[in-house]
Amino acid sequence: MYRSFAILRFVLPVLLPMTLTTPVTLASSQVPDRLVWDELPPVPASPGQLRQPGLAGPFVGAHGDVLLVGGGANFPEALPWDGGRKIWWDDLFVLERHADGRLAWVTDQAFKLPRRMGYGFSFSTALGVVCAGGSDAEQCFAEVFLLAWDPVTREVTRSPLPSLPQPLAFMSGVQVGSVLYLAGGQTTMKDATGSTVFWALDLAQRGQGASFAWKVLPSWPGGGRILPVAAGRDSPDAPQVFVFSGRSQPLGRASTLFDDAYGYDVRSGQWRVLGSIRPDAATREPRCIMAGAAAVDRSGRILVFGGDGGALFRELETHDLAMAGLRAKLKEPDSTAADRTGWERDMGVHLEAKRRIYLNHPGFSRDVLEYDSDRDRWTVTATAPLPPQVTTQVVRWGDDLIIPNGEIRPGVRTPTLIRIRNE
Repeated sequence: MYRSFAILRFVLPVLLPMTLTTPVTLASSQVPDRLVWDELPPVPASPGQLRQPGLAGPFVGAHGDVLLVGGGANFPEALPWDGGRKIWWDDLFVLERHADGRLAWVTDQAFKLPRRMGYGFSFSTALGVVCAGGSDAEQCFAEVFLLAWDPVTREVTRSPLPSLPQPLAFMSGVQVGSVLYLAGGQTTMKDATGSTVFWALDLAQRGQGASFAWKVLPSWPGGGRILPVAAGRDSPDAPQVFVFSGRSQPLGRASTLFDDAYGYDVRSGQWRVLGSIRPDAATREPRCIMAGAAAVDRSGRILVFGGDGGALFRELETHDLAMAGLRAKLKEPDSTAADRTGWERDMGVHLEAKRRIYLNHPGFSRDVLEYDSDRDRWTVTATAPLPPQVTTQVVRWGDDLIIPNGEIRPGVRTPTLIRIRNE
């Protein structure tokens, strides 16, 4: 049995955490919805590894009765502040839902992605899981492919799809109707300034020759960014794409953390500027939700899970920039031994300060945000009972939302799969 948690959402902004073993009877008008959380079997260890520390930036998606989790990166040998090296992976894991409802990872065979890669974006479609872009330690990729599960042969097939206009990683995306949208990201691993990419691929055009290609669309009227949050409203009357938050990290300079929001009208092809992300009813302070993930639940609400507000990110970045300046000084040919000793001492101070931040980091936001696109209004609709994950996606699998792996603190991954259900 998996651990289980329930969150009740009331009309008033009051949250009462409850377990499934604590029955409560309330009038239906008082309880418009309830989110129930539990854990699915964790991702197994990679072949040849003794444990699975979890994956950040994996490709994830659902196809029929399986959930796919592949690629991504982690620190298998040691944590980064202890000198650990970041490793990208090409393993693909398959979680199978059996006829009796039992969930189990396929362990009698091994599946692989085409290369070690992560931090792209994936879409769960009727055809299979579309995996777009991504990176390894050295470069970003433009490749797009479709992963499909064959329940008869119990194999994962891989088919090529049109490549992206250019390499891209650390972006977000959403599907509205038959169209896949990608937003933001970076085109090279040497510069995380962030792009204004807004591309679309219509799966309904598959098999139609040259018309089946990614189209470059006008971007939102804001700055380029990585790790934004994208959401969609697949309404027959007013289909929309939303782009929220993210950050821009220019080389050698302090990052810009975004708390803005934009809406794209699919029919008119026009963007509009929305209000800032202000979910805190008491303070109305704007909030950055970079690296969070959005999904539409069974009741049609746009929910955002996780996200980094950026306060500790800024502290870490301040130390990084100071250390970069000290490294530059240490390369000066006319520096004295005394100067170098002082700079090396200062480097140690910054390193120890970073280590303390990493070790004491409380994790990312536990707030589950709801965005009301009709009113352009944000609210905190629930509190996550489990450590929230960032740099991952939320996958709709049947009526359930699945959050597989991701980071729970900087440098720290989790192999956990969280399942969220409406009751």
